[in-house]
Amino acid sequence: MAYTGRCACGSVRLEITGEPIATRQCWCRQCQQIAAGGPTNNAIFKGEDVSIAGALAHGAWQADSGNTLTFHFCPSCGTQIYGQSSARLHLKTVRFGALDAGHGLRP
Repeated sequence: MAYTGRCACGSVRLEITGEPIATRQCWCRQCQQIAAGGPTNNAIFKGEDVSIAGALAHGAWQADSGNTLTFHFCPSCGTQIYGQSSARLHLKTVRFGALDAGHGLRP
């Protein structure tokens, strides 16, 4: 099954050709801050399966593990697109909110 998605304003588009390796909900303090107080809801895909069209901005922080966590978002509307850990650069953790409705994924 392929997954598609976009940001709220349509400037960023996603196409994902593979199935997620896992889904998850993250409640770390940084995710709570970027998600306005709640968790982030995510599907983890192989990076090579994720194609993104459009410009992205990013921010980063250092996790307790020492890894750098980078989150990528649309610079126009702020929609979170994906996160990535320096320890797992081969994976992209795509935010459920960036996927088109009907994806059927749950944390």
